[in-house]
Amino acid sequence: PYCFYAQLISEISTFSQFEKTMQEYLLEPKNLVYLQKPQVGQMCIAKYTQDEAWYRAIVKEIDTELMKVCVFFIDYGNEDTLDMNTNSLLYINDQFKDYPSMGIKC
Repeated sequence: PYCFYAQLISEISTFSQFEKTMQEYLLEPKNLVYLQKPQVGQMCIAKYTQDEAWYRAIVKEIDTELMKVCVFFIDYGNEDTLDMNTNSLLYINDQFKDYPSMGIKC
């Protein structure tokens, strides 16, 4: 309960360009490969329910009865619970997977 995540101001322009590149990549329908059977610990791109934008995430928990998945957004340090029936999870391309996490645990 006593931790939070921050981003380094010195890296914000580089990260902003990375985010822009990823969002533009996801505008192409051919790049939207939906993750049908996520696994705990799997890295993906998830749609954040607050702004409907796509961000890098790691699957934390899966509730198969309720068809819900909890993800942790690695660049921001927050979590969201998503409905697995809404195509809110995507496979992550290696070019985005290998970029270092911008969320620094404090």
